[in-house]
Amino acid sequence: MIRKKSAYSWPYFIAIATVSAVFLGFLYNSWGQFTDIRGFYGMRYIYGDHPWPFGEYIRPDDSGVVAPVEYPALTGLILWILTFLIPSGGDVTLKYYYFNVIVNGLAFLFCILILDKLAKRKFVFLLILAPAVITALNRNWDIWAVLALLASISFFQKQKWNRSAVLLGVGIATKFFPIVLLLPITVFFIREKRYKSAIRYLLISSLTWLVINVPIMLVNPKGWAYFYELSFSRGLSDGSIFSILDNIGISIFSQSTFYYIFNGIIFSALLLFLLMNRNNISLMQSAFLAMFAFTFFGKQYSMQYVLWIAPLAVAGISMIRGSQRTRLVLGYIGWQITEILFHHAYYQNLLARVLESRGSPLEDFWSNTEYSVVALIRYTSLVIFVVLYVSSLMSEQPNRPHHFTSGAQKNLPKKIPPKGR
Repeated sequence: MIRKKSAYSWPYFIAIATVSAVFLGFLYNSWGQFTDIRGFYGMRYIYGDHPWPFGEYIRPDDSGVVAPVEYPALTGLILWILTFLIPSGGDVTLKYYYFNVIVNGLAFLFCILILDKLAKRKFVFLLILAPAVITALNRNWDIWAVLALLASISFFQKQKWNRSAVLLGVGIATKFFPIVLLLPITVFFIREKRYKSAIRYLLISSLTWLVINVPIMLVNPKGWAYFYELSFSRGLSDGSIFSILDNIGISIFSQSTFYYIFNGIIFSALLLFLLMNRNNISLMQSAFLAMFAFTFFGKQYSMQYVLWIAPLAVAGISMIRGSQRTRLVLGYIGWQITEILFHHAYYQNLLARVLESRGSPLEDFWSNTEYSVVALIRYTSLVIFVVLYVSSLMSEQPNRPHHFTSGAQKNLPKKIPPKGR
């Protein structure tokens, strides 16, 4: 009876812990400064009307034309719908921010509950207690797509591949980042020789994405394409490994060319690792590596990157056994410490540049060199964690049946051991 009561009380315990963490993250930036949430509402909806987010908006005070929203279709739609729920009067931008803090907090709570099922219970606190995660939570709306991503992985682990494919399509329509999971998913199916399943999965994901996107493509083709055109044409900027090296005097010529070269190299290395590893690595473990590869050589650094890679890292850590797991936990903690330090340095650097442009320079702030050194420490600690992670995957025993969760494992055919064992 005691065990059953404890099992029932556990979800309430992690819910309270998660809500507390979300509240602390809100206190860190209770005014929503330098967030897309307040910026989005302030540019388009402060006048009380509700213009379509995928069209250009002429502000009533003739202060300029606002471009379409810089987000994919599903995010843009939800942002627009939420504006109708904000009561008029007072500081409406702050009200919109508060409302989104609640929505994001609920999304984060569902992420934790899913992770609680994917990972072993105690490991969820590696995410709940990660300061960089909770302070990045309300910078924008990435957590919605992270929720779809984790739900997709959860269904994949249970071999409910159709549901997983639909949710992955939803995630791609929300933020596009989840598209990188198609690489490890395809490799997994190929190694399992489930070619029809791979084709079906890709078709369902693509169809889901099209169902969400095609109506907006037809109504506002330019507004729909704005996010993708902007992402493709955007130059290398703040916080990227290229700009950080520039700041400390290490210039890489033809940076835009090397951006594609480095990304090609890191994804090629990932593909070879997944194909050649003696184990067919599960999606739960390979998802972290795919998202790391996608964000490491990004055109810019975003504080939201930690929202994508930290949950996947925690899920992967929970599947490692023995002393390897202890090393990974320590590596993860070290990375999270440097991540929050870099967040602080990044925010302060941004604030200093904004104030300087307004003629009010910040007297006490980190120099570009100090800021860049902190950034390099963050990049280095993340690489160390990845090296430890890959090493742990390579050291696992071959043919260990860890491809799916224990619930799905019951449906797999039993292997007959060879004679002599």
